[in-house]
Amino acid sequence: ATPCPVHLACHGHAADLDVGDAHLELSDGKIFAAELRRHPILSPIVYVSACESAKGMLVPGEATRGIAGALIEGGAEHVVATQWVLSDEQAPEMARHFWGALEQGTAAEAALQKARCCATGVPGIWAGLELHLGPVRTP
Repeated sequence: ATPCPVHLACHGHAADLDVGDAHLELSDGKIFAAELRRHPILSPIVYVSACESAKGMLVPGEATRGIAGALIEGGAEHVVATQWVLSDEQAPEMARHFWGALEQGTAAEAALQKARCCATGVPGIWAGLELHLGPVRTP
């Protein structure tokens, strides 16, 4: 099966003091960062439209300990996540611009930049979006 992109639009919770509490709130319950690390994620890109999904503890030599880092450790090649609270009105606009650029063949880094440039509103809406890169894979 060919790996396909993943888009998660849900609530996110970053754990400032207890990294083990970082989780996404899905329609059928919570999934914690530790669970995401254990499940293989064979996707070239995961877009996480959830508040504070890029936040986490920095551990030298490892991915950030949190949602985005867990997805990278689980096998995602690229993860788009945010440091801040997302606006329910602006988040879909950012995602549309990002996925639209990818569909045109733009690399993930440039697609995120394009989404930032096309976004309306104050920088607080788009400035917190980050691209996390996984390990380089060779064919």
